[in-house]
Amino acid sequence: TELYNIKRKTVDVKKSVKLEAAALKEEVALMKEEPVDGLVDDDVSQYFVAVGLMEENIENLKTTKNYNEKVSIKSLEDLEQLRVDIEQQNEIIGNLETELKQTTTHEDLNNDKRSQLVLQQRQNYLNLKHLKKELKCFLDDTAKLDQDYQEDQGSAFG
Repeated sequence: TELYNIKRKTVDVKKSVKLEAAALKEEVALMKEEPVDGLVDDDVSQYFVAVGLMEENIENLKTTKNYNEKVSIKSLEDLEQLRVDIEQQNEIIGNLETELKQTTTHEDLNNDKRSQLVLQQRQNYLNLKHLKKELKCFLDDTAKLDQDYQEDQGSAFG
């Protein structure tokens, strides 16, 4: 019996939900047909509502205008700062180009000095060779003055 009572209550709940849904549909239909209470459909009230909406739009436009002015001023400041930055970068680029030209000049100067050094080394080597040859000749001539000198052996110093 208890199970029967529970099933009956469930059926009653389902019927009441269907009844409530039908009642809500009727209320929605009635609300759509009738104007909402509290709003008057006369021209004067509509005028004041329209004026209120226009004032709200005007306020929004003023706010937007002020915002745009501030953005414009900020954009001009940013543009001026960018121009200053570009000017500084152009100056830096000019300095770097000048420095690069000077570096090239130093490299050319270094190449000239290097070639002079190589030439001097070659001349020093030739001078050394010539001096060695003359020293050998001198030593040979000095050795010839010695009584024990033999021509096929040469000088004792090389």
